[in-house]
Amino acid sequence: MSKLKSGLSALSILCLSVTSVDALAKDPIVLDPTSRWFVNFAPDRCTIVRSFSEGDDAIALRISQFVPSSSLELMLLGHHAKLRAPSWRAGSVNFPLKVSLGPDTGVSAEASANQGSVDDGNVIIVSNLSFHPEPLSDFEPRPVRNFLPEDQQQALATMERIEFAGSIRRDLALNTGAMANVFKVLNDCTYNLMGAIGLDPDASRARSMPPVLVEESGEKMAREIQARYPSAAPADRRMAILRVRLIVEDNGSVGECTIIGTTNIDDFGKGVCDAFRGTARYSPALDAEGRPMRSWHLTTIRYMIPS
Repeated sequence: MSKLKSGLSALSILCLSVTSVDALAKDPIVLDPTSRWFVNFAPDRCTIVRSFSEGDDAIALRISQFVPSSSLELMLLGHHAKLRAPSWRAGSVNFPLKVSLGPDTGVSAEASANQGSVDDGNVIIVSNLSFHPEPLSDFEPRPVRNFLPEDQQQALATMERIEFAGSIRRDLALNTGAMANVFKVLNDCTYNLMGAIGLDPDASRARSMPPVLVEESGEKMAREIQARYPSAAPADRRMAILRVRLIVEDNGSVGECTIIGTTNIDDFGKGVCDAFRGTARYSPALDAEGRPMRSWHLTTIRYMIPS
């Protein structure tokens, strides 16, 4: 699995030919771990990685968080990390993927997945996996939450595996064992990360509301970012996912902008932060007392080309 791990830096989103197949009804592939969890606390993210199985079945699971959040980024890397399009989604670049904490915990989520590649294998990328029924729009307020709803926290202690079904070419189950301690490590890491980027960790954790993008400025900003899409990219069938972390001041303006968690960034990221700083306006975050505060905001930009 060392090649798969080293290939993460060369990760790219490709416009792959994803066959429409609805009749691949086989028993799920069940894989056991071949490594411990590896932890990487980078300046811009908190990541855990674990390898499963060997040979052609070898696969790596990578989970990342960039801020304290109820959502995370999940990647599968290996031969079995291959999506298939249901007939009604033929030609799409986003595929529905069901992710469950199993067996029989009752905790599952439907996520949007993308197909990618590294030099020596396939990659499935889930940019925003969340088990909360919360709005995904940057225009809608949402309070800070833990990764799992309070009534589902016990699932992390009792789960035995993560299961993948839906648009994955073959249903997959990774025998992770209980993950309560794993997510505690992630939570502690993102808490400390707030201090590393110049924010008060306690105030960040206790904020009552995050920044909310003002819709009018969001529409203008979307046009600006689209205009910065490299002119040669559509012809080359190049796509990318950019994660953007902003520091929003207590007056709603964008102070700092950092592009993180990217795939195949090349020239896709040029000018994106300029667009946020120059155009985006937010209703500022609110602290525990309901007062405007300086805080973070994480958003995702996808440059996608339908196949």
